[in-house]
Amino acid sequence: TTARGGAPHPHHDMATASKAVPPPLPDLAAAAASPRGAPHRASLPLLDKPARGAAAREAAATAAGSGATGATAPRPLFLTDAGIETVMLFLRGFDLPLFACFPLVRDAKGADAMRAYFREFIAAAADRVGVGGSGSGSGSGGGGGVGHGVVLSTPTWRASKGWGARLGYSEDDIAAINREAVALVDGVRADAEAAAAAAGAPLPFLVVVELSVGPRGDGYVVGETMTADEATAYHSHQIEAAAATAIDMVAAITMTYAAEAIGVVRAATAAGLPVAVSFTVETDGALPSGQSVKEAIEEVDAATDGAAAYFMINCAHPTHFTEALRREAAASAAAPPAPASWLQRLRGGRANAS
Repeated sequence: TTARGGAPHPHHDMATASKAVPPPLPDLAAAAASPRGAPHRASLPLLDKPARGAAAREAAATAAGSGATGATAPRPLFLTDAGIETVMLFLRGFDLPLFACFPLVRDAKGADAMRAYFREFIAAAADRVGVGGSGSGSGSGGGGGVGHGVVLSTPTWRASKGWGARLGYSEDDIAAINREAVALVDGVRADAEAAAAAAGAPLPFLVVVELSVGPRGDGYVVGETMTADEATAYHSHQIEAAAATAIDMVAAITMTYAAEAIGVVRAATAAGLPVAVSFTVETDGALPSGQSVKEAIEEVDAATDGAAAYFMINCAHPTHFTEALRREAAASAAAPPAPASWLQRLRGGRANAS
């Protein structure tokens, strides 16, 4: 769980670590040097976006004229992993200075613990489609039909150049660790695919690897802000470092204000990568900046021409945002055009348990 409402979070007030940067683990260094191609980047069903603006209004008018009921085809359902920092710190006993998980990429025990963590979520996805478990849900590998899958975020939420510097890592170190982190998660994916192939069939669901990009500042209060241009310049370093790896997409996680999210979207788009944005909210359902989720989504879409694949909410209990979303949705539905396009853009959540 994550402390909210002004309570101290585990990474607050942690001293900056100052120690020698460890060398990469040989297997991850080798994998990072020769990455696989991104297997799903061009065809992910979860990246399909609803029509916006004039196209949305035209589609609505066409549907009304044809007597359509407005029903849409079911969207693919993807499981995400949880909060790897929380798990490694509280459940696995690893020390995470500044709540940064990326140093574990160069620690043999830490790397193994993270592999085990990601395997649990692949197993959960397998259970849902009745593979190696008792689940009865349906899914189709490769995105056919409704589609189904699991999204695994790299342990790089703190692996940007600013946080790296506070932990004693150079920009080159941080760039390399981002690539090694992708190699670690992609290795878990490759193992799952190989195990399924050895059993005589391809893995019947998609395993998506996304580059986790966290905020420059604290993930729970706004603090010092950047302009969208400053955010683009800042986050480009991390995103460009991983652009040629096996990541399928980028995810801006725990964004607290719209301008930084705009910067991440622009940096990912410039690198040719799909990108999703996840905001965090306070107990009133608003971002720490005070913006509503609706306002933040609309600001990001307006500034990027709708470049983000979708939006999410993370690191908040569902009771902190469901009522606020209902109020905003009701207000939007009362004004044309309907349905509310901003709400269509909100496609997922990674909620806290408390």
